[in-house]
Amino acid sequence: MLPTTDDLTPDDIRTARFHMFLSALATGLTVLAFYLGSELAGGAPQHPDGRNCTVSTESEICDEDESCVNNQCQRPPQPTAALPCQEGEPCGMCICEGEFSCDPASNRCHTRQEEVCSPEIVRLLSDLRRFEQEKCQGVGTGAATCAPKDLRNFFIEHRQFNELLLGLNNGATVLFDKNQPSGELPGAQATYYEQQFTSLGDRLKQARHILIIGRASQDRSHHQSFDYVLAQARIMEVQQWITQLERTPQGQDEMRKKFITLAIGTSNPLEAARLTDRPQHNFIAWRGQATLEVRTALRDLAKLGAEQTRALQLRLNRSVFIVAVPCEIPENPANRDAQP
Repeated sequence: MLPTTDDLTPDDIRTARFHMFLSALATGLTVLAFYLGSELAGGAPQHPDGRNCTVSTESEICDEDESCVNNQCQRPPQPTAALPCQEGEPCGMCICEGEFSCDPASNRCHTRQEEVCSPEIVRLLSDLRRFEQEKCQGVGTGAATCAPKDLRNFFIEHRQFNELLLGLNNGATVLFDKNQPSGELPGAQATYYEQQFTSLGDRLKQARHILIIGRASQDRSHHQSFDYVLAQARIMEVQQWITQLERTPQGQDEMRKKFITLAIGTSNPLEAARLTDRPQHNFIAWRGQATLEVRTALRDLAKLGAEQTRALQLRLNRSVFIVAVPCEIPENPANRDAQP
């Protein structure tokens, strides 16, 4: 026979109530732990309209004027003042002045005068091609990689390397997202890159040579050999986009003959300060918002904190630098004599 409440002493009742409290507390903690575990397992918090994102899915999920911040598509503050135009930009969207002017027919901003190679540029490119042929080995479709010691010596002998090349109006820096390309690029990113290269088509088709320099950021988590692999992969992507500008196999073969390629990895990194006085330098990124962020950061470089500056440096060096060279470069006599 079970005891009734009349049979229980006050101490018995207090003990029973205490055990009930402990049981309820344990149940609550278990539910809370299950809820938190589900949240962690579920990843990022849901965006109000269902568009939660990651950096790798930003191009597929977020709108063109949005970035993935804290796993949500957000519109960052837009520049309060218009930026100088890049080659081919619509005139009303930027400041078209200086060495650039607006073409009334297309309403796009273009370089005012055709660039002529200076003797210093011709000498640098001639030395670079000779270095590529004598000190480096071709990889895949022709991305040349060289021993780090040889690269260091080359840049010691050519301290004005970045300065001279950045001074060319027909140069461009192709930016890549972190660790990209790692296999096939997301569809939206690949399409955007192809569109940007199409806008440079005439310039690249008319060039006598096309210089392609592959870089990698100085990421502490990477071994130097991995950085060179990334630089080579970026070069190959750029070569493909440029080659596809020609529609016929013969035209594509002729385009490939123009390439002077070099994967320099983390050697001779590109410094943000060198670009602050070149606001019209052409950037091509995986989406328009990424390009805008880099250009705005360069304009406001003096206002950035140490971490922001480092992040900008890393982004600038996840890149391929290309130059459409309008002049002929003297061939290495040794290679010319070796031809039948």
